[in-house]
Amino acid sequence: MANTKDEPVILAHECYVKKDYAGALQHLNELETLVGTSNKRVQHNKAVVEFMISDMKNVDKLKKAIAQLTGLVFPDIETKDLSSPFLLYNYAVLLYHSRYYYQCTVLLERLLACKNVKDNKLFQQIVLLLLEASLCRRTYEKTLEIAKAHGDPLKSNNDVSELFERLVSRAQLLLGQKIKLNLKPDSIENVFIIAQQHYLNGDVKEAASTLGQYKTIKYNYDLKTQGEDIWAAINNNLGVIYLSIKKPFLASKYFQHAVKEHFKAMECEDSEKLIACRDRPLYVYNLGLALLAANNSEGAFECLVEAARHYPNNPRIWLHLAECCVKKCCSEEVQQYTVKKLGSGPHTRILLSKEGKGDKYSTSGESFAIPSLSLEFAALCLRNAITLLPNQEAPADVTAPIIQAPPGPPINWKQRCELKNSTFVLQSYVLLHLQDPLSALVSANELLSQPEASNCHKAWAHIYAAEALINLDRISDAIEHLHPPMIHELVTVMPYQMKDLIAVSVWAKAAVCHILRGDLVTARKILLQINSPRVLPLQIIEIKLAAMSRRSIFFLAAAVVMLYFSIILFMLSPLHGSRGGYYAGGYMNNFAFRHDPPVNWCSELTWQTPPSPDVVALVSYPGSGNTWLRYLLQQVTGVVTGSIYMDYGLRVHGFPAENVTDGSVLVVKTHAVPMDSDKFKSAILLIRNPRDAILADFHRLHRGHIGTAPKSAFKKKSHENKKSDWSTYVSTQLTAWETLHQMWLTRFPGPLHIVFYEVLVRDTRNTLQGILDFLNYNVTEANMNCAMANKEGIYRRKKKHQDFEPFTADMYKALDQVRNRVLSMVMDYKKKHDHSHVRRT
Repeated sequence: MANTKDEPVILAHECYVKKDYAGALQHLNELETLVGTSNKRVQHNKAVVEFMISDMKNVDKLKKAIAQLTGLVFPDIETKDLSSPFLLYNYAVLLYHSRYYYQCTVLLERLLACKNVKDNKLFQQIVLLLLEASLCRRTYEKTLEIAKAHGDPLKSNNDVSELFERLVSRAQLLLGQKIKLNLKPDSIENVFIIAQQHYLNGDVKEAASTLGQYKTIKYNYDLKTQGEDIWAAINNNLGVIYLSIKKPFLASKYFQHAVKEHFKAMECEDSEKLIACRDRPLYVYNLGLALLAANNSEGAFECLVEAARHYPNNPRIWLHLAECCVKKCCSEEVQQYTVKKLGSGPHTRILLSKEGKGDKYSTSGESFAIPSLSLEFAALCLRNAITLLPNQEAPADVTAPIIQAPPGPPINWKQRCELKNSTFVLQSYVLLHLQDPLSALVSANELLSQPEASNCHKAWAHIYAAEALINLDRISDAIEHLHPPMIHELVTVMPYQMKDLIAVSVWAKAAVCHILRGDLVTARKILLQINSPRVLPLQIIEIKLAAMSRRSIFFLAAAVVMLYFSIILFMLSPLHGSRGGYYAGGYMNNFAFRHDPPVNWCSELTWQTPPSPDVVALVSYPGSGNTWLRYLLQQVTGVVTGSIYMDYGLRVHGFPAENVTDGSVLVVKTHAVPMDSDKFKSAILLIRNPRDAILADFHRLHRGHIGTAPKSAFKKKSHENKKSDWSTYVSTQLTAWETLHQMWLTRFPGPLHIVFYEVLVRDTRNTLQGILDFLNYNVTEANMNCAMANKEGIYRRKKKHQDFEPFTADMYKALDQVRNRVLSMVMDYKKKHDHSHVRRT
């Protein structure tokens, strides 16, 4: 009987080695009839052979087979059974190619530690894969430790010694070690590593020349055999070289070629293979950096938004996105004014008129969670960046990596401090533009309290803090930040042009402070000391120092500011100010100027006291009824609801807790994917049909929270801040709609209560009661009846264009496909979580 069993085993192995996978499967089936279907090794080998028969394309089937054999749900690795090293190695291969590098590394390390690996070839494969996974995790010291501990058998094996040498050399180079490579430029892999050494040593010309040697090498390195496209990699590396020598335009061309070559490779049938390298996010990220350096903020923004979807935990990407928004919205920082003098003597009048274009702020009123080149979205990006750079004690080794930031290198303590300080500076700048001086002051003071802040960062923090204090009418405090000797000491190491700019800014702001205090003599002396081509006409100061009205002093100060540094923003008018104010254009006309009656609340709104330790998220795609549900919750409970955004229109129309995200509010509105598991302990997911949600958000983009977009808007090829036609807009937002719900249904670890908007409309009372049960909040019958009597409120859009259908048949097909996929996720979620988990306790 033993010989009978051994024969199909030997024959199956021989067929597998010859790549006769059909024959191997036949012999395995014969073996299965002899040993039964419960033999784990036979079932594992059958799964591998069937996977190879599919040309490594049927990945899902292999995952299911391995999950059944290991008892693990992909990508979990918590198992105590390490008795099947071949099976677990193949599971690690799946994890590696699915980019779960951490799980792959942990699993392989456990295999090596358990001493169950008796096969030498398997041992070598485990070590090689572990080296590669640790390189992908950018833990280069770990790579060298593994090589030192387990590398001796590989060095003596001619079949794998060259590959082992390459992996070790890569780790040494990336650690900055000055080594002599023992690699010959006789293979495309070696050429890349040699070129990388030249690049890291600063010899970029030699690096580019070395990459060019691929033309003289015979190689078989393509997507089908190795899973990577050589042309995309070469163009990407050349782009990195040219970007490092400050040639962003040339670099962007190479990155564009890399993206195109990768896209071309992904169009072929081999792209479905498990080993296919899908590096588009990396190429797009590099392209975004090059375009940003080339001052193409719009192109860079599109690239970095795509990169952020793949690498949401990289604070560098969020900071770069904010930079794109600032470059777009504040590109003309210094504006020209024409100064005219009318009359003479005591009847002299000074007239100022602005030249050039009008508003430079994004005033479309769109949701801040939807990526757009606006300062509001910049503020959100900067908040994300700060969240990803938590406060912590300085480690003993400040050069050791502490934050992983793929696709770039990890961030060490020194880089973390520089990145966080830069984020605070830009946040203060953006918040001043958004007319939020109090938050700007908090950011500036936070920077000044950082122990590792550079002098440059401190100088800008003092300047922005002074601007914020001027806006807050705290002139004495502002003067403390504008002490010229202190600023001069901070900027001594900066370039001359930058020092001159800061000096002009400081003196101008000091002059403003003295004007606001009524000390025009001192203000005149200060302005006379400014050595700048932007000299203020002295006629403005040459006035009689008689009693002036408060309003006159304010306008005089505003004149000084506009001529010197236009980022100082004064609250010279009420909230519903001129078109140049925050609420300009359509947003103001359709929300802040509405003549609706005030909201009649069932009870006076209060804050949760004491604040709840658990913060509950109210999640939805924009246009899904989030504001209306917040209104209903406030009506029935009398407790305010918060938001991660600052919507000033909502703040003055019934939602006083805008931008409040702690436990003092009932729920916190968000349109973002789950980023920080510690922020929200549980969540309510409000889902609306994507057709209605996308259309509602499109209406809001054009006419605010309750307005309706005109028919002409659906025919335009571009609209404000959205340079795309209606069809592209639907396609883009449909992807965003699916991604948002997918992330919350699959990535959020806490309790999740799912609410369908259509059910909320149809059965408001019972749906609202279910939400209250989830929140563990009791209300009286009178409160519920009052909320139902006032459930309409002023926050629901009236339907128009009944004779107009903006969606095409193809759009409806795409909408149905995405909607069905999300509904399937909802069903899977409800199956996996019992009733007690879905509700809060």
